[in-house]
Amino acid sequence: MQPYRDAIIAPDKVRTTVAVRAIESVECLVVATDEGRRENLGFVAREGGWNVTLCREPAEAIAQARQRLLQMAIVDLSGSVASDSASYRFLVEQLACTSRMLLLVCGNVDDTREEVWARHLGVWMYLPGAIDGADLVGLCVAARETVERMSALNRQRALSVDRKTNQSR
Repeated sequence: MQPYRDAIIAPDKVRTTVAVRAIESVECLVVATDEGRRENLGFVAREGGWNVTLCREPAEAIAQARQRLLQMAIVDLSGSVASDSASYRFLVEQLACTSRMLLLVCGNVDDTREEVWARHLGVWMYLPGAIDGADLVGLCVAARETVERMSALNRQRALSVDRKTNQSR
């Protein structure tokens, strides 16, 4: 098991130490039932500087999360039909367990229960209803910058710990 894997992959085998490495590219998972929304969300994420993997089904998204080192996921709940709603919500819950990933949820307009649920999970951003592509590109750019800053801070912390360990020897 690789050290960056976490709860979505093997909750009983989570390591307490994580290998810190520079981010060479930022990876984003986009999950939506509606093909048009999925393509649009993927397009704006690419415009925001992300490498994008598109998925229609939550099971496919979980498989992709297991195979890739993702820094962000965008899940569209607003386009899911009632029969898919439970599996999409389960996907959001699973992805929210990963501390290494920003989670952006596009929710249903005026569904306050859904918004409270998503915020309780700690999603990075909850966006109710349809959103303008330009606005989402700006959010994707901000997310990429956040991930890059967090990566730099983690590298600095790892170097600091290494120095302290070497000094105590």
